[in-house]
Amino acid sequence: MKLHAVQLQSIWLHEISASKQEAREENDVSPTMDFESNLLDCDKNTATCDFEISLEIFTDQHAFQAKLCMRGDYRSDQPLDRSQWQGFAELQNVFLVWPYVRELLTSITTRMSLPPLVLPLLEIPERRAEDEEA
Repeated sequence: MKLHAVQLQSIWLHEISASKQEAREENDVSPTMDFESNLLDCDKNTATCDFEISLEIFTDQHAFQAKLCMRGDYRSDQPLDRSQWQGFAELQNVFLVWPYVRELLTSITTRMSLPPLVLPLLEIPERRAEDEEA
């Protein structure tokens, strides 16, 4: 098995807020979740990316809102330009940070005496033929 040229060197929780809300009796109790992944800084062999997620879970018994930002430092064995790091941040960073986000939100909801929130797994997109040739 070949290792990826880019490896996660460190990851940390940069910012978090979480709160219980009043339960809703109205019909619209569907959860909402928004997230984005961004390149913050880079040079040829290193980059710092962040991953922000905001979510709201409302049911007739429980309600929860959270926003968190995780940051990761990456190192590459091969020099990458800014556009390559940007592409990495938009796709790879999401999948590398997601397990940490899932664990943290499960832990937070449990500590808040809410039912443990387990975020779903993300589906990895299929590689296109032109990606494999590059």
